[in-house]
Amino acid sequence: MAGAVTTERREPSRVRAVLEPWLAAHLGVGRLDRLTVEAPSGHGFSNDTLLVELVTNGERLDLVVQAAPTQAGLFPDYAIAEMFRLQRDLRDLSTVPVANVRWLEQDPRLLGAAFYAMDRVEGKVPDESPPYHRGGWVFDATADDRARMTQSLLTAMAALHRLDVAEHFPYLTSTRWGMALDADPAAERVRQWRDYTAWACDGDKPPAFLSDAWQVLGEALPERPERLSVAWGDAKLGNVIFRDFEVVALLDWELCGVGPAEEDLTNQLAVDRVLAGMGATPMPAFFCPDEVLTAYETLLGRPLVGTRWWYAFAVAKMAAEVHRILVQSRKLGARSGLGDLSRLNIAAPELRRALGLL
Repeated sequence: MAGAVTTERREPSRVRAVLEPWLAAHLGVGRLDRLTVEAPSGHGFSNDTLLVELVTNGERLDLVVQAAPTQAGLFPDYAIAEMFRLQRDLRDLSTVPVANVRWLEQDPRLLGAAFYAMDRVEGKVPDESPPYHRGGWVFDATADDRARMTQSLLTAMAALHRLDVAEHFPYLTSTRWGMALDADPAAERVRQWRDYTAWACDGDKPPAFLSDAWQVLGEALPERPERLSVAWGDAKLGNVIFRDFEVVALLDWELCGVGPAEEDLTNQLAVDRVLAGMGATPMPAFFCPDEVLTAYETLLGRPLVGTRWWYAFAVAKMAAEVHRILVQSRKLGARSGLGDLSRLNIAAPELRRALGLL
C-alpha cells in the first residue's frame, strides 16, 4: 500500500484561510494569534487528515481536522456526521479511548465536503509503510512491551464490543456498514463487500480472485454470534495511538457500523499477518492468534464463533480495499502501464491461504 495515491489532497494554505474565521467563531474570539495547518506525510488513503496548531489569548491548542474527500476515494461515501457522533458518544458514554471531538461542519462550501475538528492526542502510531514488522519503535520494543500493547488494545476493543447498541447507538444500524440487530452479520457483510468490490473496480470487471472469494464466503457462512456490537470497522494497529505502550485513542471510524466482535478482532489479526508477510519475519511474542483469541473470549465474556470465517472475510475485505487503491493509483498515473493489478495485491496470497482453511 506504500506510495499509493487515491485522491487529491486539500492545499493546507487554502484550508488555513477557511479555518481561521471558522475556528475563531467556535472559540468565541475575534481573531486567532497564530494558526498553522499541515498535512502529515504518510497519512491515510481515504479521508483527509490535517494537523492544526493555533494560539489564541496566549494559549495553544492542537487539533486534528478530519474531512471527507472531495473526489472519489477509497469508499463510496464518508459519513462524517456519524463518525463525529459515534466518537462523541463513545467519549461520553463509555471508557473506550477516543480523541475528544469538538465541532462538526456539514456545509460543503467551506472545504468542499463535511469535516470535524478534534483534539490531537499525543502518542505513537505503529508504522505501516514500511510495516512495523521491519523496523521502528514497535520492532525495537521489548517482548514485554509488545505484550502490554496487545493487552491494552484487546481491553479497549472489548470495552467497545460490550456496549449496548440498542440502548445508546441505534443510529449505527442504518449506516452503510450497519445492519439490523437480528441480522445474519456474515451474510450482510458478504452482500455489502461484494457491492463494494463492484464499485471499487470503477467500471471494470472485478478480478476473479475477489469474485471467487465472495462466492466461497457466501457458501460457508458461520454460526451467528449471540449478539452484535458496535463495529469499529477498521481495526488495526495502524489506527491506534499508544503512549508508553498503552492505548490512548482508537482512530478512523469511517467504517463504523454494527457487527460481531469477531469481525474487528480478526481484522486486527489479518492486517498484522499481511504486513508481517511483506518481506519480513514476524516479531516473536506479538499478536499470536491463538493467544489473542483465548484472551479475548475472557475479556468479552462469551465464546467466539466462526473466527476462521471472519479471518478469511477480513483478508478478502483488505484485498478489495487494496484493489481499489491500485485502481485509483493507476487512474491518477501512479501505476500507469501495468496490466493485471491482482499480481500487485499484497493481500492476495494470504486470502488464498485463508480460504483454503474454511
